[in-house]
Amino acid sequence: MKTIKDIILWGRNFLKNKGVESFSLDTDLIISSILGREKSFLYAHPEFEPSNEQIGRIKKLITLRGHRFPVSYLLNSKEFYGLEFYIERGVFTPRPETEILVSNLLDTINAEYKNRNVKMFEIGLGSGAISVVVGLNAVNATIYGCDVSKKAISISKKNILRYNLGDRVHIIRSFDFDAVKEASFDIIVSNPPYLSLNDYLSAEKEVRKEPRKALIARDRGLFLIKKIIREGRRFLKNQRGFIFIEIGDGQGEELKNYSLKFGLEAEIIKDYADKERVLKISVGY
Repeated sequence: MKTIKDIILWGRNFLKNKGVESFSLDTDLIISSILGREKSFLYAHPEFEPSNEQIGRIKKLITLRGHRFPVSYLLNSKEFYGLEFYIERGVFTPRPETEILVSNLLDTINAEYKNRNVKMFEIGLGSGAISVVVGLNAVNATIYGCDVSKKAISISKKNILRYNLGDRVHIIRSFDFDAVKEASFDIIVSNPPYLSLNDYLSAEKEVRKEPRKALIARDRGLFLIKKIIREGRRFLKNQRGFIFIEIGDGQGEELKNYSLKFGLEAEIIKDYADKERVLKISVGY
């Protein structure tokens, strides 16, 4: 196994036999990352011979991928909303589905806060992906984000500094509203844990390599979502603003009805697969 062609064939066959559905893409991503080349290089130069050290690193990562470690952890990188984010094991990997939440959030900022400043609070920063994207696309936004995980705080800082947003994206180590003392935000956003234990145990093996606390919540996955619905209004300026929460498919109607108990009108936004993805609550509008 000396050439790129040989390595690609080995890697794809190895991952396919391990049941990895994205065996072709993952093999190509790992090889191109180790070589420091674009994927197009692999196809244009199939006879290129990587060094023995590079081949060893490629084989190690492909073997780990076969054990269902997410590619984002193996390469310490994940693309989200067209940007690259630094990722490590122990922090939740941003998903393409969450781009639905971000797109709707930015649409609301552009529509409702076009000519004025907007202050946002994110509950559960994780990698900081949501706050970074909002910071880059809404220059009128000042953002505060919290997380209770030291690892998440560390990774968020890396990504915030990577995109030079340290002056507008501020980090608080806290669990949800614990460190917030007064109503001062226009928008609250969260991609909270929303899986039940049964959901988690039946999920793909890759999911079970991610931090459980970022995925599982009590009350069938609804515990933190309901808390944000109950308490969120108190932390909006003049009890007026918006709350965006990512949810699981099938949770929408129950959460919509729960919101009504507190006099809140909630809208369910679906993703491109027609699955319930976002709960948008408009307060005072």
